[in-house]
Amino acid sequence: MIGWMVLEERRGWRSTVEEVRLEGLRVCRAGIPAPAALSPAARNRRVKRGAQLLRKAGCRRCLTPPGFPLWDLLHESGLQAVDPGGLCQALAARLAGTYLAEHGVPETGATVVLLGSRVDRSLFDAACTLVPRVRRLVIRAGEEGRELAQWLEREYGIPVLENGRGAQVRLWFTPPEGETGPEDLVLCAPGLSLGGLELHPVRPVPDEVEVRAFAALLWEEGRLALEDIEISSSAAAQMT
Repeated sequence: MIGWMVLEERRGWRSTVEEVRLEGLRVCRAGIPAPAALSPAARNRRVKRGAQLLRKAGCRRCLTPPGFPLWDLLHESGLQAVDPGGLCQALAARLAGTYLAEHGVPETGATVVLLGSRVDRSLFDAACTLVPRVRRLVIRAGEEGRELAQWLEREYGIPVLENGRGAQVRLWFTPPEGETGPEDLVLCAPGLSLGGLELHPVRPVPDEVEVRAFAALLWEEGRLALEDIEISSSAAAQMT
């Protein structure tokens, strides 16, 4: 069961916990009374109590409103976020193309780097999609990455490199070591970062749900196809 925590602008102290349908998904909704006048200490107590009720109901992962500030309290109670990393990795090639377009770089003139600890399905698919479209593709994913580069060269007749110096975009399928730059798209937790891009389903998303997590959950459950997810700059997404 997936939990859904919502901070409600209402009086009273009792939280409500009920099973509801969210875009066809069965979720356990915890409505927490947290009016603006409530003290931070009282709000924290109510959020923690709501998290405990969700865990008691069998929830291990939880949806929250955008910008939810109290994840440490949810973690203490054993609740985890819905991780959008898998969805972001499945969209890696499209994210790279959109990022390049946003920065005025044609794919045919771009160097794109794929970085991972191994070659999984998402990295493989991204490599196969990008290699005929970009000027240079670089794969750094250990021995499996070298084997994939050799296979791609045989299949497409295009050399795949290991030196990504001067790359316009780097896609991380594993947490990066050290500092990252604006051209680094980190497609996994911790530190997931899409370089100013946002994902949003073509269908409406409830205001009280963080969009990336909700889209990832719908995709996991087979209720949202990759083709039904749009990618735009954060500014454009906010205007929408």
